[in-house]
Amino acid sequence: MDNLPLTSIIVPVYNGEKVISECIESLLNQDYPKNKYEIIIVDNNSKDKTSEIIKKYPVRYLLEDKIQGPSAARNAGAREAKGEILAFFDSDQIADKSWLKNLLQGWEDKKFGAFGGKNIAFVSKNNLIGDYWNQEENSKQEVVSKDNPYLKIGTGNAAYRKDVFKKLEGFDNTFLSLEDFDICIRMQKQLHLAVKYNYDAVMYHKERLTIKSLLKREFCYGIGSCLLGKKHMEVRKSILIIVFGVIKRTLLGFFALCYGMIKPLKGKNRNRHLQLILLDIAMRWANCFGRLHGKFKLDKYFFKVAVISSGLDHVKRGVETWAKDLAYALKEKGINVRLYKGSGASKNGFERSIACVRCGSNLSKRLLKMLPRFSWHFGMGSDFQIQQTTFTLNLLPELMLKRFDIIHTQDPDCANILRIAKKIGLIRSKIILAHGTEEPFGFIKKFDYLQHLAPYHMEEAMQNGVNGTTKQFAIGNFVDTERFDIQRNTHDARLSTPLRCELKIPEEAFIVLSAAAIKKTHKRIDYLIDEVVSAGSRLVPTSSGLARTVLSEYSSSERSEPRSIYLVIAGAMTKETDELVKMGKDKLGERIIFLTDFPRERMNEVYAMADVFALCSLKEMMPIAVLEAISSGVPVIGHKYPVIEWMIGNGGECIDMAKEGELAKTIEKYTDETYRKEKSLKAREHAVKNFSKDVVVEKIVGMYKEALKGV
Repeated sequence: MDNLPLTSIIVPVYNGEKVISECIESLLNQDYPKNKYEIIIVDNNSKDKTSEIIKKYPVRYLLEDKIQGPSAARNAGAREAKGEILAFFDSDQIADKSWLKNLLQGWEDKKFGAFGGKNIAFVSKNNLIGDYWNQEENSKQEVVSKDNPYLKIGTGNAAYRKDVFKKLEGFDNTFLSLEDFDICIRMQKQLHLAVKYNYDAVMYHKERLTIKSLLKREFCYGIGSCLLGKKHMEVRKSILIIVFGVIKRTLLGFFALCYGMIKPLKGKNRNRHLQLILLDIAMRWANCFGRLHGKFKLDKYFFKVAVISSGLDHVKRGVETWAKDLAYALKEKGINVRLYKGSGASKNGFERSIACVRCGSNLSKRLLKMLPRFSWHFGMGSDFQIQQTTFTLNLLPELMLKRFDIIHTQDPDCANILRIAKKIGLIRSKIILAHGTEEPFGFIKKFDYLQHLAPYHMEEAMQNGVNGTTKQFAIGNFVDTERFDIQRNTHDARLSTPLRCELKIPEEAFIVLSAAAIKKTHKRIDYLIDEVVSAGSRLVPTSSGLARTVLSEYSSSERSEPRSIYLVIAGAMTKETDELVKMGKDKLGERIIFLTDFPRERMNEVYAMADVFALCSLKEMMPIAVLEAISSGVPVIGHKYPVIEWMIGNGGECIDMAKEGELAKTIEKYTDETYRKEKSLKAREHAVKNFSKDVVVEKIVGMYKEALKGV
């Protein structure tokens, strides 16, 4: 038994106080080495005493309260699992003593990616339901046929290799039923691995206690079958064929029923046979109605989304950040999404890299020299145009094959090429341009669907003739308010964060932060440096922090060398960066720190040590850095521009950044700790209420549904 694999048994549960004890006890009593398996019970936010019962047993307890549904719960358990094999079990089941050992027979053979066992109804008082359940299970034929090209196993008695499960990205949260069939089909289609059935791996399933609950289950299976057919063309069946098949089975059932009542059958099983015929007819109609409900009520919401970004993983801008954050948020919500990017490895199965001529590459520079000036008409007039054009042309065959319902992008040239492709019939997807790059109104009015990143942008567009057939939505960017939460993610909010120590910034220092591309034009980093120098000359260190003072009390040398104010600038390098670094070092010395191309995964650490955030650009579409700052509880000082005012709310100040000295005076206000804390709380509240991931992504999904109406 030493060669048995380390296995994690994952059990999702929701309001299972009546069944979970027997389930756990049967799993603890397995004829399997105790050091070779662990039991993970995932509570899907139960409202009864389930959690209290689970915690009495020597098992791992996890809470999945973000996403409802068994798929999300199983995925949560899989993420925390230590085993090389993931075995799945249901909370209303009881395992045979040798279940796990028998389930994993043949696990050494790498051609098998999944293993399944036998389900038997745990018959109690209602023998009719138990008999039907066992009859149904025994009638299933796990063989490949024309109508069933893939083997399928139910998740209540199944095991997957962990590496296989990870490659498949786990269960699809879109499914509320038949998610087990979906992952099994994907494994065979994508990874070409086989399924092994071990019929002596037995578990006992507690049957539904009422006919009503049994019919409800079959109705849900019908909905799941509809979604399964949409996702996998190979198993799709025409709804007309299904309806006629059920009618045919009903007529045959009633004929058998009448024949059974007329024929003088003997024996006690006569009535039971008649009851089973009636129950079978009812179950088939329940499944059929579920399919019809899925087809005509829900099917238009079971959509596939492609989020595309030609610069993702090699260009550091807000546009690329938006694409990645959106794709992951949609995936977490259960949307069938794929992220297409211009470079980098596929870190998750739903990411895909598409070859392109990258912005700033030697090939791009050579093409710009060779191509005539009018090439911009064909999408080849600049670095970014070349990147987007080559990316989209390489991506187009994939989009034609996959048939996405929605294509969502902030890359204008990508969107324009796809718009033309749709016009000539190459693709049928709805193309949504998220307008985040200040394109001309004459350009954006060509699109059927526009997402403006702020209400002001939509008002401006409509005033400039973007209306008519174009459907417009004002939906901003979002921020992960849990990740960017100083109080939650640091022990001591600002003063002793690890990054502050790493950068050798004293605890008593006052930190002004800016996250923007390091350049003069647009981002105005030179103005920021001058204003911080001016603010620093008006401040002196005290034992309790900073205090304002009168300039005349200091000599000129003391005024020119600010002692307690630090400026941290995190952003991508540009052609102007070297000049600005020199300027900053000359004026602020060690009190200016440039974090060039700083890993985004650590940006929450940067916000955690800041006292105030400054954005000096006079116009912005919707900078994500501002959302990250206010979510972190860092007050923001920005320019008096409608979009920035809308974003900051009462969590900071909007001033005239065109005036010399305005920023310096405002920074000085935030050295008052009471004032700063008040603004900090308001900033955090504003971010959670208006720009949290759940709030904004729900609006985006609503936009998708609106775009798909009538399809």
